[in-house]
Amino acid sequence: MPSDFRGGSRRTNVANGTTQVYTGQTYLARFVVTNAGVGDSIAIYDDTSGTSDPVWEWAGADGKGIFYLQAPMNAGIRVVASISSTRAYILWGK
Repeated sequence: MPSDFRGGSRRTNVANGTTQVYTGQTYLARFVVTNAGVGDSIAIYDDTSGTSDPVWEWAGADGKGIFYLQAPMNAGIRVVASISSTRAYILWGK
């Protein structure tokens, strides 16, 4: 599934804790999990400070894979992760 990255694409690894990946309008294209840890969870928000109404939620039971989100983000990309052995990243662009 193609993505329209007018300003170029970016890759950000998901780390344990809360990460403000970007502030402002952008485009969340994919969520990629290369190793899924049991009991781990990740939520992605279109926000700069809050944690309500996630755009995407992933749990270890969802397993590995490439998830095509194709979501425009208005406020920014905020990732909240509770992970121990999960390895994941997001692809996003402007």
